[in-house]
Amino acid sequence: MVSDKLAKLLILQDRDARHGQLLRQRASIPAEREKARASIAAEEARRKENVAALQRLEVQREELEGRVEDLEEAIRKYQTQQLQVKKNEEYTALEHEIATARAKVSETEDEELNVLEAIDQKKAANERDEAEIAERIRVFETELKRLDEAEREVETAIEAGRDDVAAAEADVDPALLDTYRFVKTQVKRPPYVVPLKDSRCEGCHLKVSGEIESGARKGHEIVRCDNCGRIVYFDR
Repeated sequence: MVSDKLAKLLILQDRDARHGQLLRQRASIPAEREKARASIAAEEARRKENVAALQRLEVQREELEGRVEDLEEAIRKYQTQQLQVKKNEEYTALEHEIATARAKVSETEDEELNVLEAIDQKKAANERDEAEIAERIRVFETELKRLDEAEREVETAIEAGRDDVAAAEADVDPALLDTYRFVKTQVKRPPYVVPLKDSRCEGCHLKVSGEIESGARKGHEIVRCDNCGRIVYFDR
């Protein structure tokens, strides 16, 4: 059984650990929030690209329509010129231009039909995609609200935890508290107060010297692991 002084130190360590966990939880929230916001931005970018892709198809359709109109205007012009020429070779040359223009009209109209089909397909795809995008954005926005609530809760818990730690520190012998605080500055990670098991420190898992083990067994004074520097005790 541990001494009363050590029992109070273990209570402090427990409250300290819980308070540290809350601080880490709070520290992780901004990154989680940024991740959710980045996901929303990605979905919005996908939405904009869908709109832009449809607009590009519409522009392409309008360009093809304009090309057909220009060709038909050229055909009318050639036909008017045919009425004015007197030589057969000139008439034949214009007839060739008209045939060429009509072939281009047919080719362009076929291309326009393909674009119209692509527009219909893109509109349908955008509608399906929009439903999925909206749902994913809703999920991410819900996550942001959850993080806001979690942040408020953890702030309250941190405040309460700070009071708990202060209360526990007040119960610990001042000299022992100083040692504990010093150990926290020297040891990379908790726990800072650990039992001995089979002559080994439960913090670094290395065997301690006979002197340290003997001091821990007696329990009259606080001893530290001669490997990692943690406070060690013997739990009978």
